[in-house]
Order: sequence, then C-alpha cells, then structure tokens
Amino acid sequence: YHRDDFYFELEPFTIDSLDNFSPEAIAPQGTFISAGILPPLEMNMTLREDNSLGFYMQTAEEGIELYGGVGTFYNDIEMSSGGLRGYGSFDYLNSSSTSDLYMMHPDSMMARSRSFVLREQTEGIEYPRVENSVADLKLIPGENQLEISRVEEVFKIYNDSIFHGGNLALSPSGLTGSGVMGFPDARFESDQFRYGYRTLSADSSGVKLSADSFEELPFLTNDVNIFVDLDQGMGEFRANGDATLVELPYNLYETELDQITWDMNKDEVSLSQGKILPENDVDIGIDSLRTNGPTYTSIHPQQDSLNFVASEATYNYKTRILHARGVPFIKVADAFVFPYEKKLDIGYRATMSMLNNAKVMANQVTRQYLIYNASIAVNGALDYSGSGYYDYLDAFGNAYQLYFDKIWVDTSILTLATANVAEDASFMLSPYFDFQGEVELSADLPFLSFDGGTRLVHSCDIVKSWLRFTAVVDPADIRIPIPEQMQSTAQNKIFSGTMITRDSTHIYSTFLSARKDYFDVNITTSNGELIYDPEREDYIISTPEKLADMSWPGSYLRLETEQCRVYGEGPVNLNLDYGLVNMVSTGNASHKIAEGEFDTHLVLGLDFPFSSEALQVMGAEIDSLPYLNPVDLTSPHYQLAMKDLLGRDMANTLERQLGLYGAYEEIPAQWKHTIFFNDLSLKWNQESRSFRYNGMVGIGNIGDIQVNKKVEAYIEFVERGSGDVFDIYLRAGERTWYYIAYTPGGLQVLSSNRTFNAIVFDLKESDRRIKGRPGQTPYVYSLAARRRLDLFISRFLEFEE
Repeated sequence: YHRDDFYFELEPFTIDSLDNFSPEAIAPQGTFISAGILPPLEMNMTLREDNSLGFYMQTAEEGIELYGGVGTFYNDIEMSSGGLRGYGSFDYLNSSSTSDLYMMHPDSMMARSRSFVLREQTEGIEYPRVENSVADLKLIPGENQLEISRVEEVFKIYNDSIFHGGNLALSPSGLTGSGVMGFPDARFESDQFRYGYRTLSADSSGVKLSADSFEELPFLTNDVNIFVDLDQGMGEFRANGDATLVELPYNLYETELDQITWDMNKDEVSLSQGKILPENDVDIGIDSLRTNGPTYTSIHPQQDSLNFVASEATYNYKTRILHARGVPFIKVADAFVFPYEKKLDIGYRATMSMLNNAKVMANQVTRQYLIYNASIAVNGALDYSGSGYYDYLDAFGNAYQLYFDKIWVDTSILTLATANVAEDASFMLSPYFDFQGEVELSADLPFLSFDGGTRLVHSCDIVKSWLRFTAVVDPADIRIPIPEQMQSTAQNKIFSGTMITRDSTHIYSTFLSARKDYFDVNITTSNGELIYDPEREDYIISTPEKLADMSWPGSYLRLETEQCRVYGEGPVNLNLDYGLVNMVSTGNASHKIAEGEFDTHLVLGLDFPFSSEALQVMGAEIDSLPYLNPVDLTSPHYQLAMKDLLGRDMANTLERQLGLYGAYEEIPAQWKHTIFFNDLSLKWNQESRSFRYNGMVGIGNIGDIQVNKKVEAYIEFVERGSGDVFDIYLRAGERTWYYIAYTPGGLQVLSSNRTFNAIVFDLKESDRRIKGRPGQTPYVYSLAARRRLDLFISRFLEFEE
C-alpha cells in the first residue's frame, strides 16, 4: 500500500483528557481512499485490536463494487495493520466464491475459497459449469481476469463425470485453463484450454485414451490441435506441423501421423496420414516392395524401436489391439522378415502375432542367407526368434539341408541360427576335420560358425579327442582357434605337444588329445590356430603371424601325419626344478611317435649364485682359446631363438650390431646368464630317463664375457623324485675343462684351471651359502672331487649307444 493513493483523509478533531481516555473515544471522521480497491468511503476510524487505526464494516445486501466494478464483494471488510481484508463472498462475471479471508491489494485480490462455482452460459461468450470447494483465487483487476487454481480437489466441469485438474482463468472473453482435463475414457493436458458450453478445444494438447484405467494407458499423443464435441461424441485431433507422435502405452507402440478421429461411443480411433508420403521402393532380392504410410514403432524397452510401415491401421482402446495391414516387410536386426499376406496384429506390451509361413533374408546388405518355411516371433528391432530351413554347401559343392530349430539375434545385432549335428551324423568340415555340435549362421559373415567339437582324421598312434571350439569356418581355409588350455566336448582338459611324465618314466605326444596322467606336463605346446596343410599332410598349431611367416617368434607345433612325428618350436620346458638354479630354454623339439625318439635343438640359459671372480676366470680362459670354432650367430635357429627370448625389436637391433661389429655392444639383460648355451642339442634317453648330449655345444656367454664358441660337452639333466640333478662337463681342449654338477641343495665345480679352483676353495662357507626364500632348498657351492667327474663320465658312456 502506497501512502500517495492509499490513505485516510481526516476532518479536524479533538481529543479530550489525554491523560485519561478510553480507546473507544478515538473515532476521527474522514474519507478512506483505497487506491481504487473500494470506492471512497466516508467513515470513522477506530482503534483496532492490534492498536492500529482502521475500521470494520459490513456491506449492504447488494454488496460493494471492487476495483471500479470488476467484481462485487459481500459481507465484512476490515482495515488494520494486517491490511485491507474481506470476509464473505465475491462475485465475478458468472462465478461466485466464498472465503474466510480475501486479501485486497491495489493490484490484486487473493483468497483461498471455501466454495467456488461458475454457472454455465449458453449464448454469447459460452461458459461450462465449473464447481470446486477449496481453490486459490487471484483477481487481477488490471487485466480483468480471475485466476482459479486447484488446491486439492479437482474442478468438476461440464458434468460430474468430467473434471479439470490445474488452473483456470476467467475473463469477459471466456474461460481458459491449463492442466489436465479428465473424461471417463480420456485425459487431455494443455497449457491453454478453451471452454465452450459443451465443447473443448486447444491449439496444443496431449491426449490419453483408456476404456478402463489410466494406470496403463492404451493411447497417448501430444501437441495436437483438439476439438471435442460432447453432444456429437466425436473428437478430431490434428497435428501441429507435418505429424504428431501417437503413443499406445498399453501396446508400447508409437507412430507419427497427422490425423486422428476419436469415436467416443465406439471406443475407437482411426489413424491416418492426410498428407501423401513419398513412396519407397525396396529391392530385397526377392521382389520390389513398395511401402507407403505411417511408420509404427515399438517403445518396449527390450524391443529397441522395432518398426514397420502399414498403409492401414485401426486401434480400439477397449480391446487394445492394433490391426496393421499392408505391411510389406519388417526390418529386424540385420534381416528382412516378410509376413505372410502382409498382415500382423500388435497386442499387450508390444506382442506381435506369430508370423507363420514367413521368410527371412539376412543380412540387409549382403542378403546372402534366405531362410524359408519359417515360423517367426518378432520380439524387437534387434530380437526375433523362430525356426526355418536353410541349404548349406561345403567346399566341394555338397548340399546339406539344415533345419535351424533355433533362429535368434545376438547382442551384436546379428541374425543367428543353429542346427544340431549329432556325433554319428558323419558331418565333416572337410575331409580332414570331423564335426559334431551346433552349426550357427551369423548373418554378417560369409561363412557359418561352428560351436561344438572337431576331431582330426589321421592314423598316428595318438589318442583322438573331440576339441571343443567355436569359430567361423571358411570351408576353403579352415582355422580352428586353439586356446592355451583346450577342452574336450566332455569338458575335460586336452593337450597338444610332447609330454613328459612326472616321474620321468617316458615321453609321449598329444595332439588334441588327453594326457595319460594328471601330473604329466608339456615339454612343447602351442596355441593360436589349427590348420591343415594338404601339401605336407600336416596339422599345424601356431599364431596367425607365425603361420604366415615362420621367422616370426612364438610357439609352433606340427603333427606330420605321414611320418607320425610331432615337431615344435618356441619355449621348451624340460620340467626340471633346481631350486635357486634357474633354467630358461627355447628352440625346437621333435618326437617320432613310433620310434619313441625325442630330440631338441636349444638355446639354454642357466643362472645360479656363484663367485663372479671365478666366473670371470672361466669365461676369459675359454674365450682366449683361438682354436675353438665360432658359433654361427646367423643361423635361422639362433635368430629365431633371439626373437623368442628378446622380442623382435631387440633381436633386430642385436642382429645389426653383429653385422657391423662382429659382436654385441652389450649383452642384453634378458640374454645375460651365468652360463648361456646358444647351440645345444639334447636328446631323451629312455634307458637313463634323462635329457643328455655328448658333442659340440655353443657357449654364448659366461657371465659378462661374450664367448660364442663351440666346445665339446657331456651334459645330462635328470628328474628324480628325491630332487632333480644335472651334470655339465665342458672340454675346451686337452688340458682345459670345467665340470659343474648340481644336486638338491648344492652346486659342485671343478676345473683344470687351478686359479678357478683356488678362488672357490678359498671362499668362506658363509660366502658360498645362500639361504634362499622360505620354502626353497638352501644352496651352497663348493669344489667337487675328481672322482665325481669320473663317475659321471663313466655312467654317461654306459648308456651311450
């Protein structure tokens, strides 16, 4: 309230007995000016209960005009420090309200009503009947408008079965509203409704239709121009723009179109496209199908916007069935599905009717797979399932009819189909691979996928097992994936490579077969891919890179079916445990199955705690002998071993250094061992049950000294239950030799070099003893007796042929 236009203009007055007067004595006469809320009022001011000057009055029976005749107020009006208030009722146009408090301000009047009613008006500016009890009212005299807002209960409008939930605005130009209009089987939501006596319209409204409950709506659309005629029982909804989105929540479908006709009496809507859509020609390889009409799209959360075009559609929101006709095809995942007679229905939660006698073409780009006589359940844009028939051709032109008893779509949006092949079906991937299991069609691939087991076709004395695998197979280039740990179709572990028994009783080979005992371990193995080389008649396992280029590092395994020999390259595990003495080896190994012969060609490094001074003496002496032949560091065997141990990049760097300087600038850390043999051939001796060799071996380095020379050697590695042992006798000349022997807990050495012996002999035992980590056998090195060397040579020669 501003003092310039809201005030009490007093006439002259006197107050008697200031030191002794009663509040009732204060009643000055004057004129109340209320900024246009009330007309100017001649009255007496009185002292109110809050000790402010004001007044309390009752209106005449005909009430009092407010805001220059905008409305009429009835009953009591009070002015105090709490402002200008009214208690009673208020009429505005055809409306009447009652309230316990009307707050009157120069620019507005606000109240919470006890009752509100708008009487209908059928002529001129039409009004429907509106009723409510509690509502928030705000009269804005400057706009000549009464705002009526819902508090709790909805407004009854037109009749008791139709309601409005939201806000209304009444003015001389009509009744408008925003919020929700509720019919027995419809809900409309708009920011601007226009109400006639028996009509409802809006430029933009949402529409929901339901014959039963609105908890799960059958029909929904938004932003349509609506006109509803209650007397005709019809509604027309037109899109604002080219099309509007129509949702069928019960069916979980939606479409975009521009014209909807609602028949209230039939509980039905007709869906149509008034505008002519461009026709689309789709050449799917069978026929050129022409599509025209709205696109219907599933909004089921698990159907990924499944959609189809239908030239005709009707929807009854009581039966809740969408009937679509003129559907040429459905794009599902990567496939075309062709409904029989171009018909389908959509029911509860996007359930599409089963499509019998349908065809499936996959994929949509290559269109290379045609499944016929199919029964298809379309479950979503990325998901359909069913069964059907397909004709398969192998690499030799043989045709097989596969019955795909299961057709589905995987998570990568691919059409898949599986057929089961029994073990006794004599099904072969090629003449070299038997197969049992599932045949899977994957529509994005030019070849079928096989998920089951394959078995090799050969006559070697190796137990044959069914290898469990899953792979896409090109019949002209079959490649079976081989993991590090293979399994049979019976979920048992199977192996490939040469094996050694835990007690070293013998060596045998596997190739996609079971090991003889749980504790048997691989000496050689490989993983990657299994192929068949028809020219060599070999099965080969290796990485794709090594299969393409044998100079590539990595493991390699080959079963030569003509000779029945298993040949391997890469890491070679002799299955030996020497405590604090570490061994690393790589190279190649060969096992002739029938003959029982096992040979290796290795590079082998040994690392053990030892006197660096004595090691320096040993390396320097052997390196100084001019008559020793050099190791061929350019041999394929050596070059490949370098790549296996060091990697391609470092191996290539060392190869360049060797070409430039004749030696390495520095021994790489991975190459540096206490003793490193770079040309060693070990052979399994079944009689002695050991790996042994007698002949020339190449020594790459001893400690930090590069040697790269060949010496004569007697070498034996033995696995024993009481602990593994080895003996190494290196003979560099008539008077130059070194002997190294290991038994559990100790290393013994002896040499023709007295300086070497003296260094070891003079060391304190505490300097020669290594405790090791918890659980490891303690280790000590010392001088060996000459008798031990003699016994080793004698025993070694005893088992020589």
